[in-house]
Amino acid sequence: MDDFGKVDIFTGGTDMGQGLDNMIAQIVAEELGLLAEDINVVHSDTDVCPWDVGAHASRSTFVAGNAALGAARKARETLLAFAATLFDTAPEDLVMKNRTVWVKNDPDKSMPVDKLLRKAHFSPGGTMLMADYFYDPPMRIWVRISSATCR
Repeated sequence: MDDFGKVDIFTGGTDMGQGLDNMIAQIVAEELGLLAEDINVVHSDTDVCPWDVGAHASRSTFVAGNAALGAARKARETLLAFAATLFDTAPEDLVMKNRTVWVKNDPDKSMPVDKLLRKAHFSPGGTMLMADYFYDPPMRIWVRISSATCR
């Protein structure tokens, strides 16, 4: 996440007309309380994007979407932990929506996400907010066994 509340997602998933870029942007935006237009999805650049097994079996949105969601959740957790110190509250008492973070029971205690990110970046010992996540879908094999033959 940059200092202006924009997010760059680097994914190994490739949009081949199935709308993967839009879905990833929507997933990340919803998790971070941003708008889809705040999310830039980068794919197919082997210099900066992670490896991906490829687009097959209609699983691109499921796998790449869950990876993006996992990274967004980690970023959200980090940002809310920082915001909690500023608002003197617990992270679970904060809401992220419409590019703003606020205290659930006290909406007057609020701050735009971009301002919060700049505070995190420029505070003593500050940092840029980055997260990664690898989603490995569970493998399930269903075997039907006949009750008559037990095979």
